[in-house]
Formats: sequence, C-alpha cells, structure tokens
Amino acid sequence: MPERNRFTGKMEPSIRDYDLSEALDLVDRRFGIDTLMRDLTAPRDRLVAAYYKQSRKGYEHYHRDASMHYALCEGEDYDHDGLYAQARAVIALARRTGAKRILEIGCGQAFNARHVAQELPGVEVMGLDLMQDHADRANARAAEAGLSNFHAAQGSFTAFPQDAGQFDIIFAVETLCYADRDEIDSIAGHLFDHLVPGGHFMMHDGIRKADWDDYPRDLQTAHVLNELCMAVTNDFFSEGEWEAALVRAGFVDITTEDLSQQTLGTVRRIARMGVLYTTRWKYRLMMRFVPKYLARNSVSGLLSIFALFGSAKEPDVRKGIVKYLLVTARKPE
Repeated sequence: MPERNRFTGKMEPSIRDYDLSEALDLVDRRFGIDTLMRDLTAPRDRLVAAYYKQSRKGYEHYHRDASMHYALCEGEDYDHDGLYAQARAVIALARRTGAKRILEIGCGQAFNARHVAQELPGVEVMGLDLMQDHADRANARAAEAGLSNFHAAQGSFTAFPQDAGQFDIIFAVETLCYADRDEIDSIAGHLFDHLVPGGHFMMHDGIRKADWDDYPRDLQTAHVLNELCMAVTNDFFSEGEWEAALVRAGFVDITTEDLSQQTLGTVRRIARMGVLYTTRWKYRLMMRFVPKYLARNSVSGLLSIFALFGSAKEPDVRKGIVKYLLVTARKPE
C-alpha cells in the first residue's frame, strides 16, 4: 500500500508492496533482463565513463553536493547526515593518528575528501579519480568553498600522479568494486607503497557474501543486475578477498566491520525512487528523455534492498546476498 514520503509529504508507491519475484518482473517488463545483461557487459572503462557522465545530473539531484555513496544511518530511516559517516571515520582516524596527508582514491567529485579537508584545515587532502571531469569539478567545488588544503587529480588505482608521494591515510568509498579481480594484488601493493610507515588504509564497499552460490537464483540475478546497472561488470569481490590481498602486500592490523544494517534507510529511499520511476506514468514518460545509464539507476534502486536484506517487506541482513563492509589496515612502522 502507498506510504507517505517524509521529505515531500506525498503518498507514493511502497517497495514493501513487492516481493523479489515481483520486483524482477517489473524490471523485466520495463527494461528487459536479457537486454540489461547483454548491454551492460561492455568493456569496463568505456562503460564506467559513460555511466558516470550520464548519471552526473542524477547524483547531483540526489544530493546537491554530488555524493555518490550510501548514507549510513542508525535506525531504519534515511537521514542526509548519514552521507558524512564515511568521511567522519577518516577524520576520526586522522585525529587519532596525527595524519598530515590524506588521499581518497576513486573520489568522484570528492564529496568525502572535501568534507575531510573542511574539518581538518591543517591537513593536505588529495582526491584521485579516473575521470578528468570529476577531478575538475571537485577542484571547482573546493575553490568555491575556499578549501585551500584540497586538490584533485586524474589517476587510477595503480597509477597515481608522479608527484603524489606518500600519505598517512588512503581511503576509498564504494569504488574498489570497479577494480578488475586480476589487479587486486597490484592495487594492494600500490596502496602499500604510497603509505608512509605506520600509515593506514580504509575502504567502505559492497562485498558478496562468502556463500554467495548457496543463495536462491532469483537473489543472485537481482544483485547481478544491481551491479551491472551501476557499471560494475566484473562482479563485486567476495568476503575475504581484499583482506587476503592486503596481507600479501604486507599490511597488518587488518580489521573488518559489517555496516550493512546502517544502509537500510538509504536502500529504502532509493527503492522508493526505483518504484516511482518504473510504475508511475509521469516518471516513466520522463525516463524516455534521459540517458539510458541514468535511467537504469532505477533498477539498482529497486533491487539493492533485496541484495542487502533479502526482502523489502521484512528486511533482514542475514538474508541478504551482499554486505556493506568497512575494511581497515596499517602499514608496519
């Protein structure tokens, strides 16, 4: 049954009205599951660039400061303040360790890195992104905010600018899911090399559960579509893969924290948007005039609650097929 949107006050369709099979049927009718599976397995770099270029307006509409990640909220309700949770974890670590240089990889328009720079004015903060447009926009936003201690540059997970040097903290928010599986050791080693002795690495990301193959086929399909519609063509990494790579690279004090429950408010919010854009005629009409990758964000919105919680009616992290994890590690002194 419809529920009231607490931000607009309007009555809207509810994701709670759909079970997984009904949600997949809705995706199939609106987009064609076979079409999505075929179209969204293009070469990664080309697909990722097209996805972010076409999705930029959507992200900026979602949050005016261009956040591109999950808000982490206590309880079941979405709160914009939760968008700062990942950056606050970095800030707390920086204050505890006395960090002077911090790098965010895969920063997008650097929502997180810019907030870190704002809260830590005596710290040099750098953002790195594959897309030059993202770096340019991040620098423009920082200049507008008067953040003289922040700058962004173009680069990849294994190709930092030559003058990047070493950092006290390197962090990544929902970006390493785009890495090629065969690059994981190269990335871990590159991060290790660019940290000072005693420096820290921190990543927030979606990770497939270790027993992924034991879950129902429909749930696996839902999450594969969720990945593909976010331009992740290589599959999310599985539990333990990053931790093992960090060990091989020489990191110590590796910890993993499951933050999945804190995503519930976010996935309910984006699921509601997914329902709107796939069921309401005026939204469906609008979708005809937006780029296809932006339109397909509605698929991820619709299905992400099932991937993380197994059900929209009775969400339970134990029934989800993926987790949202915080992984931290330290380079030895």
